[in-house]
Amino acid sequence: MIEMSENAPEVDPYGSQYSNFATELYADIRDATYDEDIGQNGWLTATEQDLLIKWLALEPAARLLDVACGSGGPTLRIAEVPGCRVEGVDIHADAIRTAQQTAAERGLGARATFHQTDASAAYRHDPPL
Repeated sequence: MIEMSENAPEVDPYGSQYSNFATELYADIRDATYDEDIGQNGWLTATEQDLLIKWLALEPAARLLDVACGSGGPTLRIAEVPGCRVEGVDIHADAIRTAQQTAAERGLGARATFHQTDASAAYRHDPPL
């Protein structure tokens, strides 16, 4: 295990991505890369997400939790396609701001909520068995 010095600088590998996520340039890049911009950060295409939604058999009464939701694009698409409720959590403030703003713009505020939190914090104090 690598020990980190208390004086080591904190690294934020996603900060610049999330702070620019809602720009037209980033949307154009996602659209050109995936053929459809669903607000994804990873390599998931809309077609692949549709397959995932089908496998999950989500119905409007379902609730989905997305841990490390990022800017919430795929999570919001899940709220739209089967019409279920979604909740996303992520550690990055810019990602959550983007997710909340996009949810409001799409009229999904009643079905989609996003919170900034460190989902790994519980495991730092009480590691799983």
